[in-house]
Amino acid sequence: MTLRLPHLPWDLVVEILSRVPATSLSPLRFTCQRWNDLFNDQDFIKKHLDKAAKQCMVLMLSDLKVYSMNVDHDGVHDNVLIHKPC
Repeated sequence: MTLRLPHLPWDLVVEILSRVPATSLSPLRFTCQRWNDLFNDQDFIKKHLDKAAKQCMVLMLSDLKVYSMNVDHDGVHDNVLIHKPC
């Protein structure tokens, strides 16, 4: 069975992809040549920087193990409690 997706107008595809976090765009580069070209386009890059959720990578050390996490700045609240061990 083959799953067929509806044809979307290219400007709608660009709008949707401009809102996807950068960490999720990287694997999509191999979807097709057109998307790969889009991700290298300067206008798309500027649009993506304006619209996509802002993320940063945080490294956490716990029990001598290092964990990496993506943090979405839109989800951070002002009253964050940080517990420091004694």
